[in-house]
Amino acid sequence: MNRFFLVLSQTFLCVASLITPFLLFASFQLLGEHTIFFFFIFFVFLSFLAYLCYLAISKLPLLQQSYIPHYFFIIIVLLNLQKTLNLKITLNPYQINFINSQSIIPGLVFVCLPLFSILAAELFQKNKKYFLILPVVVFLFYQLYATSKPQTPTSFPTFDTGIKIAAKSLEEKLFFGFGAGRFEDAYRLYKPNKINHTPYWDSNFTSSSNEYLEILTTFGLSGFLSYFFLILTLFINSLSAKRFVPALLILVVSIVNLFIPPVFSLRLFLFMLLGLSVAPKDNGTHNSTFLFFIPQNLTPLFGAFYFVLFLTTLLSVGATIYLISLYAFAEFNFQRSTKVKNPNNIYYFQDKAIQLLPQIGKYHLLFSQTSLAYANSIMVLESSPSSQTKKMAGNLLIQAINEAKKAVDLSPDSQKPLVNAAVLYRNLIGIVPDSRNFSLAFFQKAIQKDPLNPYLQIQVGNIFLVDNDYENAYKFFNNALVLRPGYGLALYGLAVMEKNQGQKKEAMKHLADALEDTPVDTKDYMQIKKELEMLDKETR
Repeated sequence: MNRFFLVLSQTFLCVASLITPFLLFASFQLLGEHTIFFFFIFFVFLSFLAYLCYLAISKLPLLQQSYIPHYFFIIIVLLNLQKTLNLKITLNPYQINFINSQSIIPGLVFVCLPLFSILAAELFQKNKKYFLILPVVVFLFYQLYATSKPQTPTSFPTFDTGIKIAAKSLEEKLFFGFGAGRFEDAYRLYKPNKINHTPYWDSNFTSSSNEYLEILTTFGLSGFLSYFFLILTLFINSLSAKRFVPALLILVVSIVNLFIPPVFSLRLFLFMLLGLSVAPKDNGTHNSTFLFFIPQNLTPLFGAFYFVLFLTTLLSVGATIYLISLYAFAEFNFQRSTKVKNPNNIYYFQDKAIQLLPQIGKYHLLFSQTSLAYANSIMVLESSPSSQTKKMAGNLLIQAINEAKKAVDLSPDSQKPLVNAAVLYRNLIGIVPDSRNFSLAFFQKAIQKDPLNPYLQIQVGNIFLVDNDYENAYKFFNNALVLRPGYGLALYGLAVMEKNQGQKKEAMKHLADALEDTPVDTKDYMQIKKELEMLDKETR
């Protein structure tokens, strides 16, 4: 039986290695680049679960001390993920509840990497190297493909900005950080005001300046120390085992990570090296990892501690396979909805994704937009809409509102669903009662999550401008100009307000200033230029 689980684990990894290239190209064409992570995580989790079963049956009394840093890091990441998701598990798997679902994949990637490292350690023996080489080559190829695409001028903040955001995050969330994959939310909340004076003021960076600042911000002090502990102990183990090539490469990659933003393929390569540093010798024996507080011969107390780590990992891996399976199928339907053009098919696939995993906030966010667009489209199709059409459109509007609110509930710390709900209610002013107040309330909450964003200030100012509440409109337009001096949209809002009040000369000045900040050959530029010319004729 134990041999069966060992062969099964090796077979899973081998199959993953062989089919990954085909899944890679298929996913690029059909579902998008990130889908390959689902397959990678799924196969590694299956492989590791089979290998853990093998250990549990054949080697439970001889659990290797070498893997304690791996298991410790996994537990810290899982605790972080549980806190971020606020995961509540019941006996009924369909009643599992969690929030901040954008953390699932980044968190599971960090769980998966130590598992990949352990598998690399066990499989990197004579006649087994091909189990390791193929996945590494595939994902290095993936990174080359990703970097070959057109890049923005900068896709990560400066080192100084990364430090400030990490420091601010640690002030409020010292132990567990902001949450896996949530650097973008931390950036919006903590970015320095000087960003608004740069060409990248409206960029929302999804990763920090380097690997260590990323981990400090998203995983907190516990994640950073466990990550540092893992690298340090296995580096020392490589030196003590006279494996100087892996030790040198671990050192080089660790230093390189100081100077470049987080790169997935480099993470994978680093954890592969960490696996090689504790790989069994040809006779199957392990090298002992140098640990500062664990004796070479495990005492019953440390043995019990290690057993708890092992058992927790075993149960977590099993639960994760179930969750990632649901996520993969739900994401499959969600991505298909972005590829089809027929409104009925878009609606169907998004609804299917929500049925599979209703805890994912982005599904509800997009479904609210789809429901609103669908309601508008069926009303436009008929010159005189029937009562049945009006009823269907009304139901779709109610659904759009409910889905937008659900997205907010599932991602309470994120700005995007708040802005989506605010824009939705703004579009329904005059159609749904109290939409104006709801829109203002959601915009105000979004401003709390992104306090230095001048665009949000303008959106609130525009609502007051439509109401002819010029005092409050001026307040928010001016707020936007304080955050970003010379901002064209804010100047345009002031110009419209002044035009309505008969202050045409002041309006012309602000329109001329707005024109300078607006890119040429855009609709906004043409609109501002047209209004400036009309005012110029009126004042002559």
